[in-house]
Amino acid sequence: MTHDLKEKGRTENPAIFEETLQPQTTTSVETKQDHDVVLLNGSRDTLIHTPSAEYATITPKQIVALCKAPSAKPKADAPAIIPSTYCAHNAREHAAQREHGRYPWSCFDIDTGNKTLAEVKAAFQAVFSDQTTMLIYSTSGSTAENRKWRVLIPLAQPTLGADYTEQQEALCDLLADHDVICDRALCRTGQPVFLPNVPPDKRDADGGPLFYQYNIHKGSLFNTASEPLRSRLQARADAEVALAKHAKIERQKAEQKRAEQVQKFGEGTSPVDAFNAANALPDLMLQYGYVHSHKDHWISPNSESKGASVRLFGDRWCSLTSSDDCIGRAGEVGTWGDAFDLYCHYEHNGDMKAAVRSYANELRPSRDYTAKREEIVREAIAAKADPLDGFDIIPNTAPQQGGIIVPKAPQAPIFWEQEAKP
Repeated sequence: MTHDLKEKGRTENPAIFEETLQPQTTTSVETKQDHDVVLLNGSRDTLIHTPSAEYATITPKQIVALCKAPSAKPKADAPAIIPSTYCAHNAREHAAQREHGRYPWSCFDIDTGNKTLAEVKAAFQAVFSDQTTMLIYSTSGSTAENRKWRVLIPLAQPTLGADYTEQQEALCDLLADHDVICDRALCRTGQPVFLPNVPPDKRDADGGPLFYQYNIHKGSLFNTASEPLRSRLQARADAEVALAKHAKIERQKAEQKRAEQVQKFGEGTSPVDAFNAANALPDLMLQYGYVHSHKDHWISPNSESKGASVRLFGDRWCSLTSSDDCIGRAGEVGTWGDAFDLYCHYEHNGDMKAAVRSYANELRPSRDYTAKREEIVREAIAAKADPLDGFDIIPNTAPQQGGIIVPKAPQAPIFWEQEAKP
């Protein structure tokens, strides 16, 4: 069986990769260690219960070597990085990396679209420029019929963990403009990024990869203050300000509607209000499959791109993905809703009347006192060797008006004194 040829990049400035990916002409003060990042030996590698330990690290030179000769391990044991220099025992925690992390790499997964290597490279050069160093390699799940890619780009200045997710989201937006859809799970600060690996079951009898392609494009380190990233980050910040204003308007609308209902029907708690008071919105979102990304940003379970397109504003949410258009109510920007809107969609297929009726029934206590008493009696009889033990009153065997008769019971009917007058 023939192998796919490995595509190689330009050959100028070969010294770039002799020690690091940093060009010799750079004015950056970053050192070799500034691009060494957390190394994981498989997806199960963790030190979380060993506070004094630190993860191993890997150098840019070693990453380049893996691009040229990928490891041959089962997927669960394949090497991976967290592209941060923070390597303490909790380095796999998103919160720890947001607080302490410094990211000298920007990493991307392209799992959809079946793009060729040339198409992926063209899109990245359109966003990062053709003068930027980048490593592109096919993933372990890639085949000739269904190509998947991973791209690593070294940065001129490390990005702080608090800024990393938003920066990655903006870069994914820019790449989407060029028809390359990235898996936004890699926008999360503690997400592992698997290094080049072709598992044994994806190799031929001689050990060669059935499919593997890579490209090492040598250039300069990417400056995150450059265009078009800077403008896209500003546009996203402006959009957040606009969303906050819309959230205030939506809240005012809800308060006005509530006031009108009180004026029309009087005071009282509606099933919707009762549900929202009893169910914290973040907890309900987790229950329905939403994933917290960072700050007030969440990932919808309905989103194909897995972008953090849902925002929380107190007890209300706003979704900017068209995948959520059928949930809640359309606003001037996106769709809006509260906890009950999620319950209505996920439990009652968007049928508001059915949702209100169902939850109202949950709030309304059962009035079937007869059935309740009979159930208690049956359970008591079954639980006790002496069915009369522990009861307050033993009625006469003759039926009495107001008494409770258990059909075909082997003994006289019994009841508790406090239950005599329902």
